[in-house]
Amino acid sequence: MNTSARNSAAVRTLMLLSLTNCLSYVHRVLPAAAAPLLKAEFKLTDAELGLVTGFAFSLFYAIVGLPLARLADQRSRRLLISVSVAIWSALTMLCGMAFSTLQFILCRFGVGAAESGATSAAYSIITDSFAPKRRPFAFSLLLSGTMVGLMIGLALGGWVAARFGWRVSFLALGAPGLLLALAVRLFVFEPPRGSSDLAADAPRPLDAPVMTGFLPLLRNRPFAWMALSNAVGTFNIFVVTIWLPLFYQRTHHLPLAIVSLVFGIAFGGGLLVGTLIGGALGAVTARRDPLDLRLPIFSYMALPPIYWLLLWLPNPWVSLTLVLLAAVVYGLGNPTFAAASQSVAAPDERAKALAVLVLGNSIIGYGLGSYAIGLLSDFLTPALGAAALRSALSFGQVFSILGGLSLVMAAQAIRSERRRGLRLAPTPAPGISTSATSAR
Repeated sequence: MNTSARNSAAVRTLMLLSLTNCLSYVHRVLPAAAAPLLKAEFKLTDAELGLVTGFAFSLFYAIVGLPLARLADQRSRRLLISVSVAIWSALTMLCGMAFSTLQFILCRFGVGAAESGATSAAYSIITDSFAPKRRPFAFSLLLSGTMVGLMIGLALGGWVAARFGWRVSFLALGAPGLLLALAVRLFVFEPPRGSSDLAADAPRPLDAPVMTGFLPLLRNRPFAWMALSNAVGTFNIFVVTIWLPLFYQRTHHLPLAIVSLVFGIAFGGGLLVGTLIGGALGAVTARRDPLDLRLPIFSYMALPPIYWLLLWLPNPWVSLTLVLLAAVVYGLGNPTFAAASQSVAAPDERAKALAVLVLGNSIIGYGLGSYAIGLLSDFLTPALGAAALRSALSFGQVFSILGGLSLVMAAQAIRSERRRGLRLAPTPAPGISTSATSAR
């Protein structure tokens, strides 16, 4: 395959995987979009709602993601993604047919397990398709699918649920995934592992033996700090997705159909804009240093003041405008973080690297975070009434600060490892051309 054909295949693959990412997030946030209806039908407390909408998905997403990531590093990633899309789409439709909390939770377990297989494999393919300097922009397009999926799932999913019932939203939005699974199997290009890295780019100690399993990643200090940051800092992407729509209904008495449309467009659209801008900025900083973490550090540290303000403003429309701003700020750091976390891992460990990141943010950010906010809201309700959820969400902003501090430690670890002679996504030596490896 010549360079032009490789470039075309890489772009086509990126577009299809972005669409896959989009669909996964549509299905992921459907329970959040229909949360008030699920709470009423299954007679749930806030803590139980947090388990149903968050932990039921994230637990199996995290656990099953580890063995599937190892499979993605050894077998066909394209086949794994295709099968995963078909399974989770069918199970999303089955969620719409559940008539008990247990049936719904079991279906969500399956959705989470299937989605984990596609995520790690997609990241690995994109990393092998684009050279380090082009990865931030490539990941910004891949992550754009996430943001569009959030917007569709929250806005359209919530609107359909409010108009026609939550069961219809699961059935209608689950069906397109069966066609997408076929398209992935037919048209996604799978590059050789490590094909976009220069020989000098192997991100492991010089002359170190290749180790198997997950231990090398945990011993990789820059990656370990990034994994911790991702685990605690993703509060403002996962937890607020579930609880902010309910906050606007309880505190500002906005109807579900309006909240779904306005919040979904503001949150998903803001993340999309921020991610695209962050990808462009990340591409600029990556020319100097592919592991520059200043953008994601800024995102984590700037978010708490914005959320504190929007949670306590009396005007709901001004508050929803700040949702848009918060989403843009969060999106700025996404592409750089995604590219850097893959670049510090060896080519044969990149799917596992994403699985470790997913394990942390699924268990802590998405799972325990969602449950903890619901539990705290239940605890505060006797004293604060409708303001209990506002106070719980305000307290949760401390996790974003912890995420930013962890990334500061990751940046220091990168500098330390480079001084010790570890090559972490170095800039090419003078005279080395990257044109042949820029896109595979």
